[in-house]
Amino acid sequence: MDPAIEKDIGMLVRAYYEEILNNYNADRNSVLKFKEFTLEPAKITENLWGCLHSKSSHYYYLIFECVLDENEYTQKFSDENSDQEAVETIKIKFFIKQEIRAEKAWCPRVYLCRRDILVLEDLREVGYIMYKNILAFPEAEILSILRGLAAMHCSSIAYERSNSEIGKSFAYCLKETLLDPESDWFKTGVNALYAVAKIHPKYTKPNELTFINLDLLNAMQSVPGMVNPSLKFRNVLCHRSVWVGNVFSPLSDADASAVFVDFKSTRYCPPIIDVLVVLFTNLNREERLKKVKFYLDFYYNEFVRNLEQNELCEDDAGISEKQFCESYEEFLLVGLVLRGLLFTLLKVPPQFVDDNYKTVDRSQKMLAYMTDNEEFRNLMFEVLEDIIDHAMPEFCSDDD
Repeated sequence: MDPAIEKDIGMLVRAYYEEILNNYNADRNSVLKFKEFTLEPAKITENLWGCLHSKSSHYYYLIFECVLDENEYTQKFSDENSDQEAVETIKIKFFIKQEIRAEKAWCPRVYLCRRDILVLEDLREVGYIMYKNILAFPEAEILSILRGLAAMHCSSIAYERSNSEIGKSFAYCLKETLLDPESDWFKTGVNALYAVAKIHPKYTKPNELTFINLDLLNAMQSVPGMVNPSLKFRNVLCHRSVWVGNVFSPLSDADASAVFVDFKSTRYCPPIIDVLVVLFTNLNREERLKKVKFYLDFYYNEFVRNLEQNELCEDDAGISEKQFCESYEEFLLVGLVLRGLLFTLLKVPPQFVDDNYKTVDRSQKMLAYMTDNEEFRNLMFEVLEDIIDHAMPEFCSDDD
């Protein structure tokens, strides 16, 4: 541990320990008295806390030694010293969580949130686990994630019942970064998908080739506009980055919801965007087509149950089951393109994925790998087939 950093963190904890402990006591209905604290460095890997990990952040376990009825009591917290932008994004989420009732937890408890320090509940101490070395969740975890998303989305609606619209009040920290049309990451990824489309063996008819050459790239580039606040469908606060590195799953409670971390990608948009991210990053094509109705029904039933808990109805929410299903069809291209973008990163050898590959040129290495690897080639052709068939007008494929 860097002595200078340890000293700075220690001073911050000294300044705020009463507030941290008071918040903990209020949350747990306990009466603990502060005695002393210690800091332990927390080893952060790519599979822990996801994109929240940055060079400007330092992570620790903050251990409070407290006295209760003359007995020693030790309680662990997760402590993060981070930059202001990350704190602001997460603070919104915690503020919403604290303002409304929620039957199921969908985020860690927060015990201190300041510009330069954030103290969170250590989820591993309360029965949650982050899975490592997997690229997709099995069904039980997907259901747990959908429960958490339904609770989170309903929390947004309950918050807005007595407060201003989230998208307006917090517009300053809900700016697009991941699917920004000007983002090098997005442009490089879409160009790589377009390169695959141009060599796809399925499409040989003149109208099909004309669509691919003239219109497909524009169609894929329209995805960022789809994840903006919608004028047609009800918007909620969406996580938008629900992957294995950002999800803590319950260990023993089969009916509990997953808990999410890393809210840097959080935006104000229709709830189907979160559901699409889950389905298209965790299910292969066959599974998705077979189970999509089951998962959509499961999410919506959980959503309605959360509405009822908050004394809201579907009319109050502005999201009927019919509207929810319509939004799935309308935003389907988001899931299809996002799946393709992620596969250009996750399905290639790790040594490919350097800064140049991510933000300058993905096409050359990826096309070469498609030549050498039949499984990857078939997968990318499948991805582009789904995108093209969805985006291409039906009359294009009728040309003889």
